[in-house]
Amino acid sequence: MMQHADTKFDDQFLYDLGDDLISAEKKHPGIFTMWGAGHDGIDTDAIDGLLDVMSKNPDAATAFFDAKGNGPDGDKVTNDHLHYLVGNGDGTRDWPRNTVLGFHNTDLVDPTSHAGLGAALEAATTDHTPLGPQQEPWPVTPHTDAQARVMHDVIGELGPSQKIHENLREPLARALSSYTEDTHQMLGSMGSSQYITSATGDGLFHDGDKTHMAVTQQDLASVPR
Repeated sequence: MMQHADTKFDDQFLYDLGDDLISAEKKHPGIFTMWGAGHDGIDTDAIDGLLDVMSKNPDAATAFFDAKGNGPDGDKVTNDHLHYLVGNGDGTRDWPRNTVLGFHNTDLVDPTSHAGLGAALEAATTDHTPLGPQQEPWPVTPHTDAQARVMHDVIGELGPSQKIHENLREPLARALSSYTEDTHQMLGSMGSSQYITSATGDGLFHDGDKTHMAVTQQDLASVPR
C-alpha cells in the first residue's frame, strides 16, 4: 500500500518500520521468501519494498544508513543497516529468492531484488530522489556530513572483492557522479593529504563550508570498474 501512495512518509516512521522489519528477519530467517509465482505489482520482499518508499524521502534514507547514528550527541542511536543490506559475509543479509514448488523445489532469482535498496542508497547519498532515464545529477549539489559518510561506507562495504548487483549499478553510478570533484582527486592521486588521512574513520573532511568524501584509492577504483 505504501508503494502505491503518492506521499512522503515521516522520517521516524520509516526508520522504525525498517528497523523492525530487519529485526524480524534476523529472528526468523527466510520470512520474506517468495513462494510460488507471486502476483504482478506485489513485492514479497517487504524490506526492499520499504527501501523503495524511503527513497522518496532522502533525509530518512540518509538517517537509516548512517552507521554513526542519529539523535543528539551523547544519545545517538547507532545501527548496522548498511552493513546488513550491502555487505557480505557474517552478519549480512541473505537476500530472498523466489521458490517455486514442484517435484523438486526450484529457487529463482527475483529480477526486482535490490531495486529498492539501490533507490534508497541514491537518495541517501545525494539528497535527491532517484533520477530517471536520461537525467543527470547536474548541477552537483553540496553534501552533508551524513551523506558523505554513507557514500564512504557504501564504497567500503562493496570494496574490491564484492560483485555489485545489477540493480545497484545505475543508482550507485548516479550517486558517485555527484562526488566527481572528490573521486577525480582520489583516483588521480592529485588530492591533498586530507584525502589520504580522512579515508578511514568517518571518511570525510571539511574545506570551508564544503564537505568532501574520502576513501582509499583501492576501494574507490574497484567500484566504477
